[in-house]
Amino acid sequence: MAGTFMETSQDWNSDTFTEAEYTAMADWYADIHGEGNLDLCQFIPYMLGLRPDALKRYRHWVEYVPGGRQIENGVSEPAALVWLHYYTTNAYADGYLYEVIMARKLGATRADVAQTTVLGWLHGGPLGLNTAATVAHKYMQDWQEDDEGAGLTWPAGWAPDPAAFRSGLNTDPEAPPTAEDKKAIEDWHLRVQGEVPDYVPVLLECNPGALKLWRARYENAMNGPLPKEFIALLQVHQAMMMRQPGSLRRALHMARSFGVTKPQVGQMLGSAQVYQGDLGMEALTGAREILESWPA
Repeated sequence: MAGTFMETSQDWNSDTFTEAEYTAMADWYADIHGEGNLDLCQFIPYMLGLRPDALKRYRHWVEYVPGGRQIENGVSEPAALVWLHYYTTNAYADGYLYEVIMARKLGATRADVAQTTVLGWLHGGPLGLNTAATVAHKYMQDWQEDDEGAGLTWPAGWAPDPAAFRSGLNTDPEAPPTAEDKKAIEDWHLRVQGEVPDYVPVLLECNPGALKLWRARYENAMNGPLPKEFIALLQVHQAMMMRQPGSLRRALHMARSFGVTKPQVGQMLGSAQVYQGDLGMEALTGAREILESWPA
């Protein structure tokens, strides 16, 4: 079953930990989210002393939701890359490193981590990337390409497709945008995202070179081993984290146009709630229409 690698044999009917339960959970964090210790996850012993019941409820969530344990054809092992992506964007140093460690242990390649980091860089800027580099540079240097894992297990039918993200826009900033350029970028957004975001016509009018160079970065980031469906889900997850209803609507349209299932999208939406709680889930405002019309 998807997500069973998260299991630590807890009794969910109890609000306390037996010694064996806590040891199993702590060992999981030390191995999967650490280098043999809890240095990157100090909240575990901290909350054991403060509120073990809250820690138990959190761990229950962890073992079911992020790895898609109850999602048909869900994003299981690659879920580590979902959080690696987000921790790049929000400059969470310890989280970035422990997700690199987890992704590697689950079979990710250096190329998987590299492309996920580049995708996060798009929305995390220099702060996010410099934070990632500061904490993980040595780890990544020591990870040699001849020491790769078996590879991540992706949902059936998923595959890389960088061409799906290419708009045909001439990205030379020195060349004035033509009518063909305008049509190319607008057609891509309409076809893949269902609508043209306002920044596109605004930048075409006020600073077309900036739009072209942004698009060059965006399309370059899609080169690599990650399936296009997964990249779309990263956009869904990030839009939720940024609490942007319009961006979420376009990301959902992208996911649907790439063949992502509603349960797979639901996995990303549910995962986001660990940071958004109930109050931040307002990003879903206006999303029900596209979700209700999703193919079965």
